[in-house]
Formats: sequence, C-alpha cells, structure tokens
Amino acid sequence: MLQGLVYQKLLPFDTVLMDTWYAVNNLMLYIDSLDKIFYCPLKTNRLVDDTFGQEKYKNIESLSWSEDELSCGKIIKIKAFPAEKKVKLFRVTISTDRTDYVATNDISQSDTDVAQKVCKIRWKIEEFHREIKQLTGIESCQCRKGRLQRNHNEECDVSLAETKKFSL
Repeated sequence: MLQGLVYQKLLPFDTVLMDTWYAVNNLMLYIDSLDKIFYCPLKTNRLVDDTFGQEKYKNIESLSWSEDELSCGKIIKIKAFPAEKKVKLFRVTISTDRTDYVATNDISQSDTDVAQKVCKIRWKIEEFHREIKQLTGIESCQCRKGRLQRNHNEECDVSLAETKKFSL
C-alpha cells in the first residue's frame, strides 16, 4: 500500500504515523529509505540500546531517563537495526498509570510535547477508521473503483435508515 502511494499515486506526504502493530524493523527501515519521517509507539518489551554499544540491549521500560532526556528525547539503537541507524525515543506520559514510548527517525526532533501531539493525531485517525468501519460496513466491501464504493455506501445508508425506522 505504501509503495502504491509513493510510486503510483505520487501522493505528496512526508510523515508516516503508525501503531505498535506496524512498528517492525523492516517497515521502519523502508520508510526511512523513502526519505519519509515515521512516528510509532514501541512496546515496552522492545530491546534497545542507549549506550552506543557499551552495554547489552535492554527493554525500553528499563531505560533510565534524565530530566533533559524526558523533555528532549534520547537517541537509541533498536536491536537488529543496522549499526549506523539510530532513532529518537520519547517517553510520553499519557496518564498516571500509562506511559508510551514513541520512536521517530527524525533525529532533529527535540520536543516530547510535539511527539505527543503527533501521536494524538494518529489516535484521531484510528478513531475515524474504527467509526467508518462500524457505520458503513466498509471492511466487508470488496469494491475497488470509486463509483462502486459510493454505491456500497448508499446501500448502507438505506439499510441504516430502515433499521432506524423499525427501531422507533
């Protein structure tokens, strides 16, 4: 899908937002090779190194953070990344009992608040995607052409209207 956006549709974009499900080494490296920026939350058990090879890899949640690193992020190497490929990791406090760790290949990014705002945008997209699936049945639509998709949505609107009429 990403290849189609870049090479066939020529969609102009510079940043890719993804969920932890897609935060795999191959995809992150591929996005980086396209000269695109990515932001993705990493799971707490992901193995990383913040000592530049002086210590073994450890879980993200066991990293120590200085005050400066909490506000500006820290440079890390993710296990199985090429030796020269580093990413910036941000520790984002969501609530008193939840902390997310957000990685980006934008090493120049130096503000945890910006990383948190980017992740909020990603979450809004997730909410929209969930709602459109629930309201239109789009996940079961096998239509590829625009006109067929509009027809499918019109049928869903009629079904929804009929359901509301009988539930009154």
